[in-house]
Amino acid sequence: MTKCYYCGKIIIENQTKPEHIIPNAVGGKLTSRKILCNDCNCKLSDIDQSLTDSVYVLTNLFNPSRDNKTKSNLPLDFEINKRKFIRESDGKYYSTDNINIEKTGDGKFLLHINALYSTDNGAKEKILKPVFKIIEGFAKKYNWDEAKTLEIKEKTEKQLLEKDVTLEDFPGFIAKIKLNQDKKLFLAMLKIAIGYYTCLGCSIEYIAESIKVLIDRNIEESERRCYYYFPKKFYYNDSIYHTIFIKGDSANQIIYCLISIYGCINCVVLLNDNYKGSDFEESYCYDLRNHKTVPFNKSINISKQELEHSIIETNIDDIINDFKQCFDLFMSFLVQHKITIEEIEQIIDASYETILKKGFLSKDEYKKLLENEIRERMQKATKMMYFLDKQKDELIKIAFLKYSYHYYLESFCITSILSRIIAENLVHTIFTGKTLEECNKTIKQKLLEYKSDVPEITEMLSMNIETYLNEATDFVETQYQQIKKNME
Repeated sequence: MTKCYYCGKIIIENQTKPEHIIPNAVGGKLTSRKILCNDCNCKLSDIDQSLTDSVYVLTNLFNPSRDNKTKSNLPLDFEINKRKFIRESDGKYYSTDNINIEKTGDGKFLLHINALYSTDNGAKEKILKPVFKIIEGFAKKYNWDEAKTLEIKEKTEKQLLEKDVTLEDFPGFIAKIKLNQDKKLFLAMLKIAIGYYTCLGCSIEYIAESIKVLIDRNIEESERRCYYYFPKKFYYNDSIYHTIFIKGDSANQIIYCLISIYGCINCVVLLNDNYKGSDFEESYCYDLRNHKTVPFNKSINISKQELEHSIIETNIDDIINDFKQCFDLFMSFLVQHKITIEEIEQIIDASYETILKKGFLSKDEYKKLLENEIRERMQKATKMMYFLDKQKDELIKIAFLKYSYHYYLESFCITSILSRIIAENLVHTIFTGKTLEECNKTIKQKLLEYKSDVPEITEMLSMNIETYLNEATDFVETQYQQIKKNME
């Protein structure tokens, strides 16, 4: 029997909507139907909203995918050189102070349009909509017919598109991230920690006091249990992640939870400072760029004293510096990184050369080892860190087009077989005084009779026997006299 941790009501799973441990609005994917009833889920929506508001800029910039195909509606207002702009979460931006209507002395009106906007994603339509509304107002006032109204709209749009824009006109902006404006951010982090703990099936008696802090919405107490925390080299830094790590430490008698949203908003939550239970450790990590849950193979030990110091005595300047570093990493995944074809080929070629040194490989072994080698080299290449998994998969496909197993067999096995048969028979022919024709006949017979323990090699020899025979004959006829002379 499952109960709501917030109100104690019995939960009927098939009648309960899933609770997102990390809010859906910021791309949270981990859900449970066993921790909150529908009523309490709704009651706590404002707590989730506090986190959403704190990471508003990050969500606008990244625009993560959400469950139920919901779309972000988080436009970001900003100013550049005293001009007002909006940036929507799909990347389009446009100025908002675009139109000025001037009345001339002869009773006419001049419509001045000074607009800036991105060239894709429908930003132009955002600019034109209010302009066309004004034109339609003029049309109604002065009784223009439909043809004239359409003509003026088309002329206006054309003039707008032909406007020269200098590089300085394009807006960039300095994002201002306002954390914890409503003082509920740490309650939101506490809710995430409680939600993850309870979805693991752990006993709620150990975190009853933390649950009471959430129920009472005790902001002061939440600040004693939770604060910003940036452990060094703990969170993954090769993509953008949501991460939760929770640990029950019987030796230090504590349960604590580390939470990272977008890899930027990092906090520690003390769920219990008098824990009498067994040791446990669990983690959850979701790669937002590649849309997948990944194993989180890291751990951290924090004493009760260290937790208290982090929550109570952390220097605000240190927090700001840590956050800046995390934000810079976050932004590095949002800008375009270029890698040359030569750099990609270097990774693929070096991987293949490494595989050639491993001795003969079956088809499955070859495919596995070459792919692993390429992925390891891509992992070490700084520029490749910014590639999505699907882009790396495409590069793997390209590698196998260039270095197929057929190519490997030819370069590693067939060439070796041909060389050995030719060398043995050429030397034997010279020492025994046989003719060149006899040598070629023997080589042909050896190739036709050759059987390898590897079916793929025998099959390849059989399918391409004429080609290999011609190559062998050409080589023998070209090199016979020179080799004979050298051996005399």
